[in-house]
Amino acid sequence: KDPSHHHECHDEDCKDPSHHHHHHEHEHKHKHDDQVSSVGIILEGECNMQKTQEWLGKLVREKGADLYRTKGILCFAGSPHRHVFQGVHMLLQFETSEDGHFPPWQEGEKKVNKLVFIGKKLDRAELNEGFKACLAN
Repeated sequence: KDPSHHHECHDEDCKDPSHHHHHHEHEHKHKHDDQVSSVGIILEGECNMQKTQEWLGKLVREKGADLYRTKGILCFAGSPHRHVFQGVHMLLQFETSEDGHFPPWQEGEKKVNKLVFIGKKLDRAELNEGFKACLAN
C-alpha cells in the first residue's frame, strides 16, 4: 500500500479525494453541540437575598463544572440597588450599584431580574423553578 494514503492532508484548499482531510471545526462542533446550551430567565419582582444567595451557592457547588458562564442582574427586596453577578464555573463575583459602576433602580422603574446560564446539561425547568422560589413573598 502507498503510505501517502495514511497521512492527513492539512491543506484547506486541497481537492484531492485520495487525501484524508481533517476539518477541526466540524468535529469540534459536532462533539459539543448536543450538550452545550444557554438558559435565560427574565422575571419581574424582588428576590429574597438569603434564598437567592443560597440557591446560587448550591447551584455552583453542584453544577459548577458544567456551568461555563453565569451572569445576572438582580433586584433584592428592601434594596434600591441593582445587584450584578457573573461567574465562571464555581467562581461567582457580585457587585452592586453602590459601587458606582452602574445605576441603582430608578423610582417607578420595573424591577426585572435577568439571569443567563451557559453550560452543558442545563435543566431549563429546574433553573426556572429554583429561581422563582427565590422571589420574596
